[in-house]
Amino acid sequence: MIVKFISRRRWLKKIFKNFLPDECSHKLYGKHEFYYDPRDLRGPSFHFAYDLEEGFENYEKESKLELLEHIPQEGVFYDIGANIGLFSYFFALKRPKAKFFCFEPEPVVFNCLKKSFSHLDAPKVKIFNSAVGTVEESRKLFKSDINDGGHTLVKELIGDEERADQRVVEVINLDQRFQKGELPAPDAIKIDVEGFELEVLKGISTMVRTARPSLLIECSNGDLADKGPFFELLKTFEGIKAKIPGQEGFLNLEELSAYAKSRTNVPLENYLFVF
Repeated sequence: MIVKFISRRRWLKKIFKNFLPDECSHKLYGKHEFYYDPRDLRGPSFHFAYDLEEGFENYEKESKLELLEHIPQEGVFYDIGANIGLFSYFFALKRPKAKFFCFEPEPVVFNCLKKSFSHLDAPKVKIFNSAVGTVEESRKLFKSDINDGGHTLVKELIGDEERADQRVVEVINLDQRFQKGELPAPDAIKIDVEGFELEVLKGISTMVRTARPSLLIECSNGDLADKGPFFELLKTFEGIKAKIPGQEGFLNLEELSAYAKSRTNVPLENYLFVF
């Protein structure tokens, strides 16, 4: 109880951070044991700890609810950059008959994710302690010491105020496994990978062209505005269009680029892509 109390107050957390354990849990809605990192100062674990049930429901709420509409009752969802599961666990409660494939390379939040699902009657969940990319390899993950949602495979994205601890993690290519029949066709995919989204999208491009899933991607507004490599890859997906969560209507990619130019003060932003 003391750990949970401290985890809900950032000022206390800053004082006692070095004494806090890797994980803490809260009985969500009084019945689901949900695990999070009590040391997190800014990321998903902090948002959950601060508001508990409200944090679970309200974290990126518009994006979650938009994507939920694209997951059939017995559909297939891929969560790439799952963190502690504020998307995939939320969807599992809403779509208990669906299949879930979660990918998270950072070991602390991965263990929280794994423990949460182990307490949930969700046999159709598979959790991978790995990142997703173009090449199957071992790669350095740079860990933010203040934001569990800020761990990245791109060192340049670690802020000046953060310590960039390193850990070697495994990267897997989902296209290869999909083509071998090891993974099913997805109905929806969430990608939140802190600057590595181009490599992820390259590594699932065959799957996307074949299955044409809905995609919720945290994108770089700078890349979209400048029509950079990620934007150019999006253009290769025939029939794709974009939606801004919480807003009506769809945009073609040229309209999305123009919108992103007005949002360059927001480095990363969620967009929903559908076919």
